[in-house]
Amino acid sequence: MIQKITPFQYAVLLYELTSDGKEAAKKLKAFFGFLAKNNDLRKIKQIIKEFEIYEKKRKGIREVEIASARPLAKEEKKLLLEAIGDGKMEVIESIDENLLGGMTLTIGDMLIDGSLRKKLRELHRALA
Repeated sequence: MIQKITPFQYAVLLYELTSDGKEAAKKLKAFFGFLAKNNDLRKIKQIIKEFEIYEKKRKGIREVEIASARPLAKEEKKLLLEAIGDGKMEVIESIDENLLGGMTLTIGDMLIDGSLRKKLRELHRALA
C-alpha cells in the first residue's frame, strides 16, 4: 500500500531544502518535479499554507489575531501586546461588526474572549 505525502510533510521538505538559501531555483525546480511525479501539484495551496505556519514556528514567531468592535488606538495595541508577552509576534487585526464591544484574541490555538457579548451572556446566566 502506497502512502500519500501530506501537505505538511511537503512543507517541511520544502523548508529544509530552501532554508540555507543556496541553489534555491534548482531545488525548487526539483521539488515541483517531485510534486508532478507524485500527482500532487493540486496540493500546492495547502503546502504553501503549511510552509508559512512551519516557517513561523521554526523562527519562533507567534501569530496573534485581534478582532475588535472598533479599530484599536496605537497605545491600546501596544499595551495589549505587552500584556501578551515578549517575543516575535505577527499581529493580524480585524474589525468584527458582530462584536458589540471589546475584542477577541487568538494566539495559536488559544482563544481569549473579552467581548461585551460574552460579558452580557455571563451576566444573564448569573441572574437566571
